[in-house]
Amino acid sequence: MKNMICVIFGFSVLHLLAGCGTSEPEALNDTGKSDSPMIIASIVESFSDKVGSPAFVAAFVDDARPSADQEKSYLNLNFEVVEQPDVRGDNAKVKVKITSMIRKNKKTSKSEIGESQSGETIVEWELTKTPEGWKIRSAPVKS
Repeated sequence: MKNMICVIFGFSVLHLLAGCGTSEPEALNDTGKSDSPMIIASIVESFSDKVGSPAFVAAFVDDARPSADQEKSYLNLNFEVVEQPDVRGDNAKVKVKITSMIRKNKKTSKSEIGESQSGETIVEWELTKTPEGWKIRSAPVKS
């Protein structure tokens, strides 16, 4: 799986660099509007950096924006794409592995943390293409 992420990251970097030599200044700004599964994967994997900032709410489509209380459920989580995103027109589905950035005490029972034994949860997120680029429609953190 780490190899897939490296490949996705590599293609994302190549995609960005390919636009650098164009005469159009919008070339890099349109990257987030691409239908490339790699771009969509990079949006998901960089999501944890947005938690706690105005970019968090802006990452969602208008009718799916979470409240401040809901945003707290995303704190200290890492998001990793585990399969190539399924892009169909203006919608995409992405399998996301969620892991905590904070180590749990080994004495904490599985039922208390609501996660698998390994501390990982696999969920499916949905994204929608908007005029501003890809935005999140649904991003559950628990299965």
